Amino acid sequence: MASRSESLENFFGAINWHKTITLGKLLTSTLKQAVAALAGQKRALKDSTETIPAAIWACWEEAVLAWDADRSQPNPYHEPGTYTSPCKMICCIAEEEAAEVSHGLMSFHEMSASVFLSMGITLEDLQYMCA
Repeated sequence: MASRSESLENFFGAINWHKTITLGKLLTSTLKQAVAALAGQKRALKDSTETIPAAIWACWEEAVLAWDADRSQPNPYHEPGTYTSPCKMICCIAEEEAAEVSHGLMSFHEMSASVFLSMGITLEDLQYMCA
């Protein structure tokens, strides 16, 4: 019994030693890839800063630094605007359909638009959860 556990211990020890020995090569290649990616990101940043007026860029950079330092500051990455939740959108369409039915307009389809949207949103959520 001891022979088996010693063999396994030697085997796993050899694997760990091999990982330790090759870690330097892995870190070196990863660092080279990161440096190459950094150069590409710097070029992209330079290209984008040249197209944006300096005053706007400085204002945005100040907002980003303030938000990085203190998360209670307004989020500069959040685009202001109105947002309509899927549930609210489906309710509005259902109300429109009810108004149409009350005026005598009938749908030519078996499934109403609100039910179709509801099923689509549910399907999208299921796809997101499966991915």
